[in-house]
Amino acid sequence: GVDVHMISKICLLCITVQSIVYSVVLFSMLLLMTVVVESCRFLFFQAEDGIRDLVRSRGLGDVYKRQR
Repeated sequence: GVDVHMISKICLLCITVQSIVYSVVLFSMLLLMTVVVESCRFLFFQAEDGIRDLVRSRGLGDVYKRQR
């Protein structure tokens, strides 16, 4: 007949493998989202620093012109 214990072991193995696959997919998605967010933050702060440097350099130019 049908070996019920073997079928239950196979089902348990399939559920375990499926859980592992779901966990890996979720972890990969979280990792990807973290990389994207950190990249955006880095680029945003780089741009912000560039704007500050531009304003600062314009200010120094004004001071230099006044001294002449």
